[in-house]
Amino acid sequence: RTKRGNNNTWCRDDELSSFPWEQVKARRDTLHLTKRLIALRKAFPFAEKGHILWHGTEPGKPDHSWTSHTLAWEYPTVPSEENGYAARVYAAANMYSEPLAFTLPRGRWRLQFSARGPESGEEVSGSIECPPGSVFILSK
Repeated sequence: RTKRGNNNTWCRDDELSSFPWEQVKARRDTLHLTKRLIALRKAFPFAEKGHILWHGTEPGKPDHSWTSHTLAWEYPTVPSEENGYAARVYAAANMYSEPLAFTLPRGRWRLQFSARGPESGEEVSGSIECPPGSVFILSK
């Protein structure tokens, strides 16, 4: 939703600052996706803020160039019954026009979220094939 370039619409009482509630039903899939991602974020809280490990398609080899089309990161979580005692979260995003394989950090990972890929709950190790425009979130 746009604010037509105005990043400070709090004092406006018009269409720029109002929420289009009539569009919620038409965009139910986006609302469902957002709710799933919020639930994941609550289930896998950071154990120590600032301890993110940045990766690229290979662990420990991020591509920070401005032409990069990939990003992967890993962080420690607070283990709980809600997240199945997970200790780490790994996320990968492929914004390239071709599929890419991301080599996972060592161990077995459980797929928690997939946009354009396998179903959640699947166990993965070694690498994961990411279609163009996809995001994966895994835990272990």
